Amino acid sequence: MWPGIRRQSASRKRSKKSEPESATFVEKTIQPVANKIFKKMSSTSYKRGVRKMSQERRDNDVAILNELIEQAQSLRDLIEAAKVRQGRGRHCPGNKHNTAQFPA
Repeated sequence: MWPGIRRQSASRKRSKKSEPESATFVEKTIQPVANKIFKKMSSTSYKRGVRKMSQERRDNDVAILNELIEQAQSLRDLIEAAKVRQGRGRHCPGNKHNTAQFPA
């Protein structure tokens, strides 16, 4: 392989690695899934396919989606709770990971 081509691919890898490091888990993982779900729901062929699906498979899909919704709500609650605790410092008694001891 030519050295110039090898350098380009290495630099591309570096630029791709630097972008996701600043993105959150939700931005990297959940947003693409949400986009795929939206595209699938917009598809008329998928809607026809759901109608032709057996009741057992539809029930299974609904169960999977319910589990996903519960997990997403738990993640949302975790993120929202972090916003509330964001103002707390290490010296606050409510902080479970209090490693520093400050005089009262």
